[in-house]
Amino acid sequence: MIRHASRRCSLPVEQLEPRCLLTAGNLVISEFMAANNGSFDDEDGQHSDWIEIYNADATAVNLGDWRLTDDDGDLEKWGFPDTAIQPGEYLVVFASGKDKAIAGGELHT
Repeated sequence: MIRHASRRCSLPVEQLEPRCLLTAGNLVISEFMAANNGSFDDEDGQHSDWIEIYNADATAVNLGDWRLTDDDGDLEKWGFPDTAIQPGEYLVVFASGKDKAIAGGELHT
């Protein structure tokens, strides 16, 4: 529990499981929206959760062999299409369950 010094309230603290960072080049998960209440709509006008990946490297990185998963028992759950992130670019992947993995199109895991 965390206790705020100016208030008499307690907040529960949940231990987070360890995560591995992206390792090829300098790719970074720069933002993660887990409860999208209208900050960014997908092409269907829906408020899907999303993950933003940033390429901080000086060269393009192809994600063709990369995967996203929320299940450590299924590391092959969703695969990126043959998609390159150019240096300094961002890529948004919606966590909508729509399973769209077409290069050049909006990506949905």
